Amino acid sequence: MSKTVRLIVIQGTNQLLDVLAVLRYQKASGEYPENCEDILLMGGYTENQQMTNVCLQISQIWDFANRIILHGYEKFCLDNNFDFDDAANLLKKIVNHQDVDVIYTLRNWHFINEIFFYTYPNARKTCYGELGRLDISATKFSSNYGVRPFNPSGQFIEVDDAYLFLVPINVENAFSKCQVKMFDAEFYRSVVYDGARQIKGLSEYCATIAEQNSITFALTSYETEAGFMRKVDDEIECYLSLILQHTQPEENILIKGHPRQRHNQSNILVKELYNAGRNATFVPDFFSRVLIELFVPFLSLNKVISPASSGCISLAYLSDCELIIGLGKNLASKYLYSRHPLHKRRPFGDYLRALTATKARKKDFETLQYNDIDQQFHQNSEQLITNFINNNKSGLIVNDSQRYVLLSGREIELQKQLENISVNQSQFTNQLCNFLEQYKGEDSEEYIITKLREARKEIVDFLLNIPDELLEDVYLSNFATAYKILRKSNFIDISNTESEKIFVDELSAEITTEWEGIKGIKCILAIMLYRYSHELPLPYNITHIPEWFLTDYLKFILKIPKCFLEIGDVEKYYQYLQNWISYIHRNVTSNSGAKRWQKVATIFTKSVVFIPLYFQSITLKELCQKRAEIIEVYLKNCRGQEIDYEFSMGGSKQSKIRVGILAWYFTPKSETFATLPIYKYLNRDKFQIILFSLETINHRIERYCAGHADGMIQLPDNLSEQVEKIRQAELDILFISTNVTAATNPVTLLALHRLARIQIVDANSPVTTGMRHIDYYISSKLSEPKNNAEQHYTETLIKLDSPPQCFDFGTEEKILPTIKINRENFGIDENSVVYISGANYYKIIPEVEATWAKIIANVPNSILVLYPFNPNWSPSYPVNIFRRRITSTFAKHNIREERLIILEAAPNRADVQERLKIADIYLDSYPYSGMTSLIDPLQVGLPIVALEGEYSRSQKGASLLRELQITDLITNNEEDYIQLAINLGKNREFREEKCVQIQQKMGSKHRFIDSRTFSEEISHLFQRLFQNHLLDTLRKSLRLRDINLIIFPDWNQSEDLLYQDLANVIRASGNHPDKSQMTLLIDINNIDEEDADMAISSVVMNLMMEEELEVDEGPEIVLVTELSQIQWSTLMPHLQGRIKLDNENEEVITQLKVENIPVIELDRLLEKIHSSQTKE
Repeated sequence: MSKTVRLIVIQGTNQLLDVLAVLRYQKASGEYPENCEDILLMGGYTENQQMTNVCLQISQIWDFANRIILHGYEKFCLDNNFDFDDAANLLKKIVNHQDVDVIYTLRNWHFINEIFFYTYPNARKTCYGELGRLDISATKFSSNYGVRPFNPSGQFIEVDDAYLFLVPINVENAFSKCQVKMFDAEFYRSVVYDGARQIKGLSEYCATIAEQNSITFALTSYETEAGFMRKVDDEIECYLSLILQHTQPEENILIKGHPRQRHNQSNILVKELYNAGRNATFVPDFFSRVLIELFVPFLSLNKVISPASSGCISLAYLSDCELIIGLGKNLASKYLYSRHPLHKRRPFGDYLRALTATKARKKDFETLQYNDIDQQFHQNSEQLITNFINNNKSGLIVNDSQRYVLLSGREIELQKQLENISVNQSQFTNQLCNFLEQYKGEDSEEYIITKLREARKEIVDFLLNIPDELLEDVYLSNFATAYKILRKSNFIDISNTESEKIFVDELSAEITTEWEGIKGIKCILAIMLYRYSHELPLPYNITHIPEWFLTDYLKFILKIPKCFLEIGDVEKYYQYLQNWISYIHRNVTSNSGAKRWQKVATIFTKSVVFIPLYFQSITLKELCQKRAEIIEVYLKNCRGQEIDYEFSMGGSKQSKIRVGILAWYFTPKSETFATLPIYKYLNRDKFQIILFSLETINHRIERYCAGHADGMIQLPDNLSEQVEKIRQAELDILFISTNVTAATNPVTLLALHRLARIQIVDANSPVTTGMRHIDYYISSKLSEPKNNAEQHYTETLIKLDSPPQCFDFGTEEKILPTIKINRENFGIDENSVVYISGANYYKIIPEVEATWAKIIANVPNSILVLYPFNPNWSPSYPVNIFRRRITSTFAKHNIREERLIILEAAPNRADVQERLKIADIYLDSYPYSGMTSLIDPLQVGLPIVALEGEYSRSQKGASLLRELQITDLITNNEEDYIQLAINLGKNREFREEKCVQIQQKMGSKHRFIDSRTFSEEISHLFQRLFQNHLLDTLRKSLRLRDINLIIFPDWNQSEDLLYQDLANVIRASGNHPDKSQMTLLIDINNIDEEDADMAISSVVMNLMMEEELEVDEGPEIVLVTELSQIQWSTLMPHLQGRIKLDNENEEVITQLKVENIPVIELDRLLEKIHSSQTKE
């Protein structure tokens, strides 16, 4: 029985899914031939390797006899002016069939489809899916757009069969002879689910996305490439307008590009959305080639914005998500290129997509007539749309005409159930957003504050009155949008009125009594709009928090307040967070395999911030260690990361120590300036330096840093690929520049992995990392407590003689100020005493603020100038809250507001120094002192008032003054700090004396600003650490003992001579009295290891049998394979001797320069044995 040969022609992934659904339907319905050979042909105009890989992986769910990639075939034929006969002959050679029985194509127009029909005229021609996508017939395509057939007949070749699903129109008369067969869309669903599982890494990638509570996908297209829009800027602007109209600030937006995009639209759009205040990320390049439908098996989609993609049709069937379909008339008229031939058809295409999407969700959808619909739309589109909406009111709304919003089934049902208690959500949310835009904290107009209070109360009343059984559905729907927007706003920082305080206290009492019930959840939801979590009586327990609320609840309890308002608040917050971390750590580490606790680990990793803990005078070792262990659970159990890694035996094969510098980015910030001296002057004859960055911005300091390294590598976006890239570099030492202790950033996740043989951090991370794979912490004798400093670190503590860090400002050293300032600019009298501080806003806790107020109050005619809003710490600050708090503190000490000047961030270092020149005294912060911020006042010559505490982070500023030997500016308690600052303010002579002393000291280079000296110190340190590491590795791998001897046999000599040399040495060492303390190393440089092992084993065996040699107690016999020069240099000082053989490998001995190893003649070894035996 001859085979039925069927050619399945596709151009991309969506066609593959469609045709696979048809094939499965045919098999289930009995239409599939018994003896059949199916050949898959992938034929796009040009090659797209990633999309091809996706198709090949999906195609594994069907037993294709062959898979042929035809990408570029059409272009080749057209570029070479092939006529159809030439193209057909070439195609037959590629397919390797002169005749076939059936051809499946997307449609009967376009070159790639016509050429198959022309090449095999006797084959049955089957169309799949295209009518299901509501495209038009070939005849209509030709007449509407003036596009003629490619084939010589001048006519489109007619189709015999069409297999369709999800069609809302009657298509029986679409083609003159075509048989239309409708089949159940469940065949399509099965293909999507089975195909998705074949795509490598997709389920794992979706798992990382699924950690977010809800996801809004925005599907970009290729409008510019297709000519629908004239330039990429128009396309980005159009998408931005559309997405902003249909999203809220709290939504998690994921931008998925189109496989045919060439202009990186997704990445550009994400940046624009970020600038517009949206939380947006883009799908990585490979997964952007995967259809949105294939994400459905692994993700619960919340909303999909689909301006042009036909994916909205199948999504409407596969998912219950909200769908926004089309651009709408306003955006279309503004951005679409009016001269494009399809321009006028665009609204019709959007209308057809809306029809099909509605059909997918509505079983009772009334089928429309194919031959009438096109003419009706263009005669009176507005009326046709109106009729469509009136007939499908349940769940479909239209914005600015011809943009369609298909609501999820859940939201449609909720609309009905909440009619009595729900306000107009869309209108209410828009009003709320409008008020929030005008809200400027306590300084806002009273009208705005009142309206926001009323809106908050209305939202809370709505939540408290929702029927218990509907709370989950409401919270997860658009009905909770206003609540979530308000919760994420700054309005929580507004002072509560007396009535609100009473209301909140009542809610707190109910939470205490109703904790385990749904009423307790409602009260928590309500109170979250009024207070921070650490201010509430919440149990340290999440057992009764429902799954749908867990993510938001954990984010709430881990959210840090924008500002601590009262003395003691920092300590209370520390106690609060300590309790939560202990609770989470205990449960996550003991239930690491449980999905719920994995979710907790995920949210903790992304949400926890340790910055407020820096301001406590207490060791943070235990908390940092628990934090690291929780994040490890997240990485291993949620992300599938291989954290541990074994490098090959110490050191690369090169002669240099390979040093990596890992940073999030190299921008003009303190971490960059403090890291540059680490590697800037390292001897390149001894070291190879590679910089690793997650982001590059081409700033001049970035180029400067790269210029002082041997290479700079930008890491890929994917964490696993980042880890692999660094490990491939075979680093001996990795210095981690970015602070990995404040919050979880990309470098934090990397730092938890074993990436190099030795991993090091320094004071850029102000406290111990708690991480297993960070080996050393570089600090200083000048900034550590004298006793037991090591007990505060999980790393091995290294204490330099110099201050803990050195600063090199590179290209920013001699930068010019943007503006010249003087006291007159700020209205400061020349006789005023000006105290100044550049301590960051976070460091100025209420205790510090009160201390500074006491100083100003006790020094007549004094002024305090602050510039606390450094953009390197945060892109935004609660300026009004901070100003209100410190003004209130000053008022308590009867200090007028005009004696406080708070400045915005300075554009650059030169501008900072211009500010400092108008001041008399610099006030350092405590208990978290400054370091980088003190370099500028020292260079200007300002006396600094410092207060050192017990821990390193409290002694950084003091370490600089110790280095300068000006220790009388260091205090160790608040009272002395205040008194010193007052004395400097009141005693002009004392102040000037200190200024002169500082200027004189700073006139010479000191180690905290001398990169060359610091690099030399680091060079010695790195060499020592690496040699110690190598030695430890060699001890383990070579099993070194107290006595280590080595031989260099000539493996090319005759077997007899070789046996004699080996037997003599093994016999002598095996009889040696100290054999139990001995290791015999045997060099095998010019022989295969297996051959050497067999030869030595043979010698040992013969000696044991013939001479009864005992080797159980020693010596250890170890084969030494090829070692690097660095490894030999490390090993040789620990070798007690080289036993000289009659026949040695002189070439290796000369090459390795082993002349420093003492030579031991075999006779001397035997003499010692004989002497020992005589004594016995």
